[in-house]
Amino acid sequence: DTLPWYDIVLSLLALAVCLYQVFNEGALNARLRLKPHECWMGLVGILLLLEATRRVVGLPIVIIAISFLLIAVFGSYLPGFLRSDLEIFEIVEHLFYDKEGIFGPAIGACANFIFLFMLFGAFLEKTGVGGFFIDLSNAIAGHKRGGPAKVAVITSAMEGTVSGSSVANTVGSGSFTIPMMKGLGYRPEFAAAVEAAASTGGQIMPPVMGAAAFLMVDTVGVSYPTIVKAAVIPALLYFAGIYIIIDLESRKRGLKGMDKDKMPRLKKIMLEQGYLMLPLVAIIYVLAGTSLTPAYAALIGMIVAALGGYVKTIFDVAVAAAKSKPIKPVLQKSEMLRVKDYLSCLESGARNVLAVGLACATSGIVSGVITATGISGRISNGLTSLAGGNLFLLLFFKLQKVLFKFYN
Repeated sequence: DTLPWYDIVLSLLALAVCLYQVFNEGALNARLRLKPHECWMGLVGILLLLEATRRVVGLPIVIIAISFLLIAVFGSYLPGFLRSDLEIFEIVEHLFYDKEGIFGPAIGACANFIFLFMLFGAFLEKTGVGGFFIDLSNAIAGHKRGGPAKVAVITSAMEGTVSGSSVANTVGSGSFTIPMMKGLGYRPEFAAAVEAAASTGGQIMPPVMGAAAFLMVDTVGVSYPTIVKAAVIPALLYFAGIYIIIDLESRKRGLKGMDKDKMPRLKKIMLEQGYLMLPLVAIIYVLAGTSLTPAYAALIGMIVAALGGYVKTIFDVAVAAAKSKPIKPVLQKSEMLRVKDYLSCLESGARNVLAVGLACATSGIVSGVITATGISGRISNGLTSLAGGNLFLLLFFKLQKVLFKFYN
């Protein structure tokens, strides 16, 4: 619960090396080569990025990035088509100061789109939409054969519309659905597998999808509404497939649903909490029915999410007044967001985007090394030469080529 002095120093260094680019953009673009102190600042920035990623995301992606850095630094010692001749400061310049490295399309998409949609998700969670999704799923499928598992699938599909994250889905609904499945007779492994598989679909469930969807906007040039429309059917088929598998497994093991009398009523839920769906309706309308950008769609969704509680409170107060009931209890149970709730949403959105932002920035190291060394094209030519014209061997080597193209 304390902030070490060295973390403050590292934070100030990270801020300084980034702000240097902001305040010296014109001078940096006007010069062909960097000054020595600028090269050192870029090197410090890369090291700080790797350390931040290690803390927030984990070691695997850091190890991958370091491996590519070593390929670039020691490229002159590598054999054949892997060979490259770059000085360390040339690598730093390309990675930290050019638009094909750390500050490339991935981090651009994170800043322009992903952060806003994660902030939108934070606002929705603060309004209680997570509990609404669980209650709604219970009302729809809780009493059916294998009820809790089907609830996990439906809840994950609904939460995926606002989170775009498999991890957020698992945390949001897994703590509730997994114990229910185990209590009904599911094997612990199967219960965990159902939640993991269902939550994974959150990344492809429109309108808010995973980071890859936003990267496509920048790299492929396809508009986000087009991607959303294309993703609807595959996402629904994904969840439908899991739902069918669960039904078959439940039939095989004779697993029954939960007591219908103990399940929430669909009509009552929609009357009391249906307004929580309004932000989703708004964002879908903006994306599909207008020419506004995804950033505006996320902003409008946040505004509707924030105003929903006020509208519901005004309606409840009017009903209470019409029935001559006291208004104070209605206000005490109000779903209106307070100032502290807004601050909590901003904090939650910033925390949630840290992992995605750092992962996007670190992936820029990988793509930057590939473009700086030209290793992608040389690997393609090298694999063709290595196969000696044999198509079967070329297909065998295709996996390596696909992996490098993915990182590029």
